[in-house]
Amino acid sequence: MMTPFEITRLHTHKGIFRCSGSWTQANTTDRATLNHITRLEILGTDGWLPLVIEASLIQALTPELVAHLQGKQ
Repeated sequence: MMTPFEITRLHTHKGIFRCSGSWTQANTTDRATLNHITRLEILGTDGWLPLVIEASLIQALTPELVAHLQGKQ
């Protein structure tokens, strides 16, 4: 089942991000997965800056996003 999420501040190896979207929680047969990102921003020196949602960036951030979401369960 897809669950909406909103992360207001996530510290990663690539910077500090905030994002929203949907994900599927892990169950007995499947791992947790990130389904869709609707907003992605990075914290710059002048505040939050919107980012173009690119597959390569999402792929790089997915392990940290999923780990964060699983920790909130």
